[in-house]
Amino acid sequence: KKLPDFEIFNAGSPGNDINGYYEIVKYYLNKINPDYLFVGLFLGNDFSGPMLEQRESLKYKIIQISKNIFPNTYFFYKRNLVKKGSRYGIETLTPISKDDFKKITIQKTVNIANSRSLNIKKYYYLAENYNYDFILNKYPDLKYSKYCDVVANAIVFKDFIMESILLNNKNSIENYNKNIKLLIKLNNFIKENRKDVKIVFLLFPISFMIDEKYALFYKDLGYNLPLTNINYPLRIKLINDLKNLRYNFIDVHDFIIDDMFFREDWHFTEIGNEVVSNLIFDYIKNY
Repeated sequence: KKLPDFEIFNAGSPGNDINGYYEIVKYYLNKINPDYLFVGLFLGNDFSGPMLEQRESLKYKIIQISKNIFPNTYFFYKRNLVKKGSRYGIETLTPISKDDFKKITIQKTVNIANSRSLNIKKYYYLAENYNYDFILNKYPDLKYSKYCDVVANAIVFKDFIMESILLNNKNSIENYNKNIKLLIKLNNFIKENRKDVKIVFLLFPISFMIDEKYALFYKDLGYNLPLTNINYPLRIKLINDLKNLRYNFIDVHDFIIDDMFFREDWHFTEIGNEVVSNLIFDYIKNY
């Protein structure tokens, strides 16, 4: 609405990582020939990479070899009808029983473990013994199938996500360095093909590192959170690296307002999306 003379292309794809962004750009860059390219970097998991137990599994190693032979390609997601104030499709908003919630969550946990080449028996056991009574009694509004994903992710990633944010072990540091190399590869590819395009990276914050009201919910889910602090190691290191690389970036942490995030999901609400779109508009207007 604010840029009537511009044609806007949304090439965003849920669940992708920096390597996926590279594949999307590689496919579209010369088809669209953009003047500006905005790349969102979500600090919740875009820099996480594979878990250590995942990297050490034979299945994962075989998958990586096959990816080198048959590179990742872009793909689109079907747009579902979404209720205002939610990221989820309308069909996931039907209340379910506690027993069904547990069954669905266990299955989703197993699916995540399988897709990540992890020990399925280990994560089945963790999902089977998760404290569903506590979480559903304290948060009765979670009794919808959509929130089974939230709990399943907490069961699998509760320690790993925090390690990635805090960069507190060898695996997390290796993953970060690998993703910085991918970011440089992405930037170089764009410049080699379209020297005049203006590339801007947007650093998207994590809700539970911004406000204690979000942190409490994720602590209850089982995440081993430190005290709420915007200056966590991943953010500071990324800012310094982007400055040293002389890349243009906007740190959305500096523009936080109330209700930018869903409580049960660490992504932006419509309010958060509007904040970011205004930042993009201001950048284009000024540069």
